[in-house]
Amino acid sequence: MAAPNLPPLLRDGDRLTRDEFLRRWEEMPDLKRAELIDGVVYMPSPVSDFHDEYHTRMCSWLTFYAVLTPSCRNGIAGTWLMSPDHRR
Repeated sequence: MAAPNLPPLLRDGDRLTRDEFLRRWEEMPDLKRAELIDGVVYMPSPVSDFHDEYHTRMCSWLTFYAVLTPSCRNGIAGTWLMSPDHRR
């Protein structure tokens, strides 16, 4: 039986199309953070406990603000697929 033909893993600095980035991303379910900006893959380092604590506080404050502000939406670590003309 032949081994499955999986795409290469994402690596920081890779130059990819959006479709290739998403294809590789879907093959790495344990990967928590990766971004594709202007065709370049960025994979930030894990954050410290100090950063995590303040990030949690900030997200709580923003959630409170969104709940009390009509038409305001918020989220954490969502996927945002920008169109190729996002800078216009």
